[in-house]
This record gives sequence, C-alpha cells and structure tokens, in this order.
Amino acid sequence: TTNQKYPHEHLPFPPKAFTLRTGQHNETMEKETNSTSALIIQEFELENLREDISEEELFRQLSDRIAWLIEHNMEYLMSLLYRNDVAEDKIYHALSPFEEAPANEALARLVLDRQKQRMETKKKYGKQASKDVDEDLRW
Repeated sequence: TTNQKYPHEHLPFPPKAFTLRTGQHNETMEKETNSTSALIIQEFELENLREDISEEELFRQLSDRIAWLIEHNMEYLMSLLYRNDVAEDKIYHALSPFEEAPANEALARLVLDRQKQRMETKKKYGKQASKDVDEDLRW
C-alpha cells in the first residue's frame, strides 16, 4: 500500500521535481534530463530506449542492465562506473551488505546522481566560462 500523502515514498528515488515547473525553465530541465539519459543509454548500451525516457524508466532499465553486468561481466561494470566518474567509496558501499537497496539499484542510483551532478557542473561553469571570454573570441 502507498501512503496517500506521499505516494512515491516506496520508490528508490524521488519523483521528478521539475515536472511542476512550467515555461522555459521546464524545457531547459527537460533538455538536461535528455542529455543525461542519452549519455547513460550510450555508455551502458541500453537498447531501444528514447532519450526522452522518464527518469523512473531509465532507472529501471539501468538497474536491470547493471544486474546483468554484476552476474556476467563485473570487470566491465567497474570500468563503466569509473569512466562515469562514480566515486569508488560509494561503489563499494553500494556493493556491501550494509547497503539496504539491492546492489544493482544502488549502483543505478549512483550513476544517475553522478550524471546529474556533471550536468549541473557543466551548466554552472559553462555559463561562467562564456562570461569570462572576450567578445571577439566567442564563437
């Protein structure tokens, strides 16, 4: 049963916070989410997925792929996690018996969170860098 006040509390991730926003900001957030999705889809070889996939569906597909990799190719999974700049200590915690969530879900959450951080950093410093560049040098 789900709580009427918090119907999403059973999910291993919060529902999209930006779905309530409107206008240009919502479009920007959607584009960032699509960029994040595209990168994850490509890196983890998730087949037949659109870039505009919901975060919930992306999480499900990614956690299924990670579960398969844990069973069949752990070395490749670790390589993907390092390449996606997921912190090593967080990886080991996700794989430890102390983690409440199943390992595949915990690792999928780490990947999604890290990609969101990367997009935020890119957005933050991309704007700053473009302000610092001389007008004559801008493309």
